[in-house]
Amino acid sequence: MDDSLRFVVLDQQGHNLIGTGAGQYHPDSVRLLVAGTANYSTVEQSEIYEGGYGVSLSPNRQAFNSHDDVRAYLQLTSRDTDTLDITYRIKEGKCFDLVEYNRLFYNGNRMAGRNDFGVPIMRKKR
Repeated sequence: MDDSLRFVVLDQQGHNLIGTGAGQYHPDSVRLLVAGTANYSTVEQSEIYEGGYGVSLSPNRQAFNSHDDVRAYLQLTSRDTDTLDITYRIKEGKCFDLVEYNRLFYNGNRMAGRNDFGVPIMRKKR
């Protein structure tokens, strides 16, 4: 089972902000950096929501440890960085542990819901 956190970033009209179209942040320039780590995640190059791409964060032990929350920074461009606050718990298993996400906040606002694929939606105010 994959415990990566996947989400999409939409504008106020519901359009995906990450993609290759006009007015979208290009997926090659988007980075997700978890506070306290030197590693970053890149945008998943699979189309998951209306002409755009989703962001995927694979938890690592360096950031997702015994604490119950973590802060990440979504760098959309070199001049536009947003904050993602995640609360979670580690579900211990016989062979491996999984991260279970409880609450997601994007720039201080709670996750806006889920799309038809069950992927969390984050709304960006421009």
